[in-house]
Amino acid sequence: MTTHARYVHRLLIPLVFPCGLAPGAGKDGGNLLVLSRDGQGRPVLRGTAIAGALRQAWARKHGYDASSRGHDKEVARWFGYALGDDDGEGSEHRNLPSPLRLADALLEAGLQDAERRHHNAIDRHSGAARDGGLFAIEMLPPGTSAVLVLNLHVGDDSGAKDFLAELVGLVAAGLLFGGHGARGIGSAQLDGNALWRRFDLTDLDDCAAWLDQSWAWRTGDTPAPSGDALPPAEDPKALRVSVELAIPRGQDICIGSGMGEEFPVEPQQVTAVDGRRYWRLPGSSLRGVFRAWVARLAARDSRTCKRAPPADSVTRFTDNGRKSATGDDVGWLFHDRETRMANVRDLASGELDLDEVVACPVADLFGSLYNAGRIHISDAIADQPVGGTGDGTHGHQSQHRRHVAVDRITGGANEGFLFDHAALLPGPRFRTEIIIQEAQTQDAEWLIATLRALDLGLIRVGSSKSSGRLSLAAPPTATGPDGLVKIVQNLQPSEVCHG
Repeated sequence: MTTHARYVHRLLIPLVFPCGLAPGAGKDGGNLLVLSRDGQGRPVLRGTAIAGALRQAWARKHGYDASSRGHDKEVARWFGYALGDDDGEGSEHRNLPSPLRLADALLEAGLQDAERRHHNAIDRHSGAARDGGLFAIEMLPPGTSAVLVLNLHVGDDSGAKDFLAELVGLVAAGLLFGGHGARGIGSAQLDGNALWRRFDLTDLDDCAAWLDQSWAWRTGDTPAPSGDALPPAEDPKALRVSVELAIPRGQDICIGSGMGEEFPVEPQQVTAVDGRRYWRLPGSSLRGVFRAWVARLAARDSRTCKRAPPADSVTRFTDNGRKSATGDDVGWLFHDRETRMANVRDLASGELDLDEVVACPVADLFGSLYNAGRIHISDAIADQPVGGTGDGTHGHQSQHRRHVAVDRITGGANEGFLFDHAALLPGPRFRTEIIIQEAQTQDAEWLIATLRALDLGLIRVGSSKSSGRLSLAAPPTATGPDGLVKIVQNLQPSEVCHG
């Protein structure tokens, strides 16, 4: 790494976020997590956040430690040394700028503004909400787009183009941006070709062209995209599964959020960039029921295959007097405070490996406060607007229901417990993308077993005032390792769903 760069490689990556995203900027009082905005109030994805996501994904792909401590010189070659890496080999470079420099990406949401969505943590044993688990986030609408601008400054550009192609491949494989990936948002897709251009600063024409480009970006002008198309390098470790869901005949579903417009509880809707409203099955709800079923499968496998049991087990729940665990307890895998602090310290120093701390197979896949999850389940957006015409009316897609709580002793209605809700009927189809990083055979088998349980009706989604039935509308499709793709392709729908 050198402070004097002879070459600059510029890469433009056009992105679209099919389910929207939420680049956060902390809390705005209470439990509302707000968007990151620039000085003009426009939502932006910070360059530091982009660099962090790319660094972590690239290091993981090559089996490096993303902290770049000592032996991981390849990470430091492209991304620079980690902040706080003050000792060991390479510490003399800690004050040098990173060769890869990224601008904040302006997020284009058309005429739509951010929407608020509410979330609550549910205990999988009791089905009740956990204390302190309610929060709200601001998110940008589905279809939000952005252009990532990457400038790589190097003295020796051998391998630079291949490195940038790998970054494009990581994005194409389903990289998450903006945080809150567990909520079903943030997954990016390429929106056209990535454009690459190499500037040799020892050449007068190239140097002048680079200065023009650099000045245009720094003054806020957007120069016309130019350069050669850079195809993405394939990521052989990522399994990407596309699932199309439908509501079976004679069934209904309702996943509510806050107060509805017509009734207290209504199926969720979201306004996309095109200005039309679409029904939405939140990825967080799908993730919750998927995680609970995978925990069941992991518990069964721990008895038959002598694997580590899930940390959030039924035995632990019953031993705790059938009381719901806190979010911190589940996140820290029920380790006490002293053990948590020791584990975090030893993980940072390299004395412990992550698999020694996170023995729970469910936490390994879905994440914990020690590690990010390897699975992402996106929001499932309907294939047609609300009402089928985009006029904002429900049409025949939903149905009004009235409920009352009945006293089990007297048989009479409980006072104050009369309420209405809307249920979503068969018709719309919903597509969700499931991405598993560093996928293993066990991950694919658990995923297919969970999808089969959902298709058969063993897993119900949403409010108990509706049947909560979802089924596969078509066989799932997949890309990734050949062996895992074959496992996915063996799953066939159990019934035909008519839209």
